[in-house]
Amino acid sequence: MSIATRRRARARLIPGLVALLACGQLLSAPAAANEIRVAHAQGETVLPGIPQKVAVLNLAALDALQALGVEVAGVPKANFPSYLSAYRDPRHRQVGSLFEPDQAALQALAPDLIVVGGRSRSAYPALSKLAPTLDLDSGDEGFIDRAIANVRTLGRIFAREEQAQALAGQLQATVADLHAKARSQGTGLMLFAVNGNINAQAPGSRFGVVHELAGIPSVLPRQDAEAGPRPAAGSPEAQAARRKQEAMLAQALAAEPDWLFVLDRDTATGGESKLAEALARHPQIVQSAAWKAQRVIHLDAPTWYLVGNGPGAIQQSAAQIAAAFEAAER
Repeated sequence: MSIATRRRARARLIPGLVALLACGQLLSAPAAANEIRVAHAQGETVLPGIPQKVAVLNLAALDALQALGVEVAGVPKANFPSYLSAYRDPRHRQVGSLFEPDQAALQALAPDLIVVGGRSRSAYPALSKLAPTLDLDSGDEGFIDRAIANVRTLGRIFAREEQAQALAGQLQATVADLHAKARSQGTGLMLFAVNGNINAQAPGSRFGVVHELAGIPSVLPRQDAEAGPRPAAGSPEAQAARRKQEAMLAQALAAEPDWLFVLDRDTATGGESKLAEALARHPQIVQSAAWKAQRVIHLDAPTWYLVGNGPGAIQQSAAQIAAAFEAAER
């Protein structure tokens, strides 16, 4: 074959090769186009498409997925509140606890998305090696805003943006209505009962977020969350923390809050309540004006302690608080 002939052959091949490459690019384009990039509390996760099999280890996220109508395959073993009772059904495979994911169960389930947050967020590095993983941590700040942001994130992932937008609007309207009712309700104090003890929770603490939802100010000033591990029981540090808590509680009750919010952790975990014992140790609570006037709201323990800022939890808690405010006005 002459040089001229070879050149003419190459000239005829080049357009064909270009066309094949273009076809290859077009064939690979949908895979890239379907990717979903999700920013979350521990970075960014790329999903190849809409997840079909989901494992959830955070109850606030589970709450949001239920509200959006997304099927969930794997759930933690937990004392589910009544409105999440469907997840007690064996068709939802248990994949660990709220604290400790069961990696063997997750491998057997083979999910294409794992959602952690709160108690399970420390497992993110290990779980992200098993499947794409998101940390939708609710935190102790921006209680309502974080709930809405997580709803919108999940709505985008599962192509349910319209439902997510509607749900976000419902949450905003519910909170706005509750805050309007709260304007004439004065002040409040959040009490957390655990193992026969009662702690006052100021804004900035774990359950101080009740004031953000309820819309009434606390009688306690805002406090920064304490860093570091909890002191060992019986240690001098633990005793000092106990004295500090007792002083804070006495200060709060002396300020005569108009409302008391009570959360009993023992009930949340399915144990026997020690609230009566705790109140007996703190007679100043039952002697307070708020208690005598029955301006006491016993928050649903599993909802607040285990779920936190799921949209269903917010709606139910807001309804309970609003009903108590309305009853007090009669």
